[in-house]
Amino acid sequence: MAISDDGATCQSRSERWAGARANCGARGNGVVYYEVAVEDEGLVRVGWSTVAASYDLGTDAKGVGYGGTAKKSHARSFEAYGETYGKGDVVGCWLDLDSGSCGYTKNGADLGAAFAPLPANLAKEWLYPAVAMRNAQCSVNLGAAPFKHPRAGAVPFAAFAGLRYAAPKATAGAFETSKKSKNGGRGVSAIVLEPARDLAEQTHQCFEAYAKHVTGPSLNCALLIGGVNTKAAETALRNGDVDIVTGTPLKIWDLVKRGVVDCESSCRFFVLDEADRFIETDDTETCLNIFRKLPQGAAPGARDKRLQVCFFSATLHSDEVKQLAAKVCESPTWVDLKGESHLPDTVKHVVVPVDPTGADPAVVMLARDAAAAGYATDAVHRGGQLETKAYEPPAHVRGDAKSTYSPTPDACSEVLKLAKPALLVKLIDALKMDQVLVFCRTNLDCDLLERYLVGQSGGQKFKGKRDSGKEGAYSCCVLAGARSMDERRKNLEAFKAGDVKILVCTDVAARGIDVTGLPFVVNMTLPDLPENYVHRIGRVGRADKVGLAISLVATAKEKVWFCQKGKKPPQKDTRPYDAGGNCVWYDEPTLLAAVEKKVKAKIPTMAAAECQLPENLRDVSFGDEANEQDQFTKASKLHRDAMADDVNALIDMETMAQRSFFALQVMAQGQPAGYEAMMLPVKPPTPPATTNKRGR
Repeated sequence: MAISDDGATCQSRSERWAGARANCGARGNGVVYYEVAVEDEGLVRVGWSTVAASYDLGTDAKGVGYGGTAKKSHARSFEAYGETYGKGDVVGCWLDLDSGSCGYTKNGADLGAAFAPLPANLAKEWLYPAVAMRNAQCSVNLGAAPFKHPRAGAVPFAAFAGLRYAAPKATAGAFETSKKSKNGGRGVSAIVLEPARDLAEQTHQCFEAYAKHVTGPSLNCALLIGGVNTKAAETALRNGDVDIVTGTPLKIWDLVKRGVVDCESSCRFFVLDEADRFIETDDTETCLNIFRKLPQGAAPGARDKRLQVCFFSATLHSDEVKQLAAKVCESPTWVDLKGESHLPDTVKHVVVPVDPTGADPAVVMLARDAAAAGYATDAVHRGGQLETKAYEPPAHVRGDAKSTYSPTPDACSEVLKLAKPALLVKLIDALKMDQVLVFCRTNLDCDLLERYLVGQSGGQKFKGKRDSGKEGAYSCCVLAGARSMDERRKNLEAFKAGDVKILVCTDVAARGIDVTGLPFVVNMTLPDLPENYVHRIGRVGRADKVGLAISLVATAKEKVWFCQKGKKPPQKDTRPYDAGGNCVWYDEPTLLAAVEKKVKAKIPTMAAAECQLPENLRDVSFGDEANEQDQFTKASKLHRDAMADDVNALIDMETMAQRSFFALQVMAQGQPAGYEAMMLPVKPPTPPATTNKRGR
């Protein structure tokens, strides 16, 4: 919107709505009035708003308007009112501060009250004259010139005694506009990047829940991810009506490039959650592109202008993370809660060796069970031909009388692929698992396992739908990148609600998900990096609940899909990756050694034949709170209780310090009345009790 130097004429030639409001507002007693003359074709909306309202008048709860289509509007609710108006018409806007109502006139004819009373949230607010228009022009007269249609008993707005100016040295009658409208034009304050859509949605929901308890101006949040409709969020961003943006890097970068996310002036927080994951997925350059658009280089001492960069993850101790931090952080402080190699004591670890060489007959028998149930492997050993009709299990797996088992690398690999799904079912039965998170390497592995489990539950032939009822002994659903966002959301909700027992997922999709009291995690294969093992097993053992992490570890190498960039399994070219193909040989014993080095312990084993836990874990109730007799838990509780009084005293001191700081700011800046509450005395901090062992 363009505004003349005297603030009297507003013009917009955009097909999108643009808006402006006066730089002063009214509150108190009496009736005030101003006029708007429509001077061109197009749509105009006029009315009143607070200084925190969207410039798109009447589309949020901070303002009320009356448009040329004979509709009154508030909080995006449009209702019939008055008459249509357009070029050549003069609309008068009156505000009765005594009765708390407002209404309009058209060419001097009274149209009656539009809002009587005003919405409750506006009743005691400072209200500013406001206009919005689309491809139109109008002149605004707040009383600096004689009105064309004066209203009896009303005071010209500019002559009203109880005006409050939104900016110093403002002139009554001037209109101002900005592309950033929310909260006085503050714009986006924080950008939070997540490596996966599910995690972004989970974080966004937390922000929305917390925002309900924030006092003062409302705190608005937007979610920007692929696979969901972001039209409403984009509209709010264009109106400057968003404080916190949460999303995935590519989606946010796309909107930054298009100018939808304006982060160049007001953003103060840049957060990379699960920061190490961005490096693994080659998203670092996109993150850096967004970072380069943020305000940087504030003058020394200008703390309110400084950009705060935050990294979060359970595993930040890699050289790659430190290199990324060096690019976006200045003198960073590392906050390490437990130490580089710490793992929760509430998580117990077990390895089930899967030996396909024939030394463990139970493994070959499990492979035969899976083959007999119609399980088809990932087609690595049959040229990418995934169709079940084309699959014929090896003779030694079928158990043909004349067949002999020659444990060649390919034969061992195929036995592993067949045995592990059957072993998972055996574990679920043996340990009576009612809820278990199962990790697979690829989306294809998730699909195949889901198909097998549905078959074991007595379901029909796999048709792309999950077995969703509690009646299934192995009811399951999938959380993987290949599934739609809506399906993933529903599947996670079903698993959390206990409608399905098994959630099959990949590392990326399950990063950061939170399931309260989850008792079991099963790794069908170990992850490529020991850090990802930490993230996987971190789904259990939360909030003092005991969890069990079981890893099915092959004792021989397995040939797996590892596709060239831009491809996904299955592929016809099953040559080694280094030769241009799409496969690698997976060495789980080496990966297990890296995991044990990470956890600084030898992980106990249990045999595939019996599936019986080590003796020290047989009486543990997984998913329940840790035993009070557990030495670590007991010591932790004693330490917490001993420090409780000191912590409470620090809380009181911090509260007093914060309030004193804000009170000094208010005094220095000369803010108007209404901030006195900040200066209320705070009770003195409670001296710490002298009950701990140090006698403090």
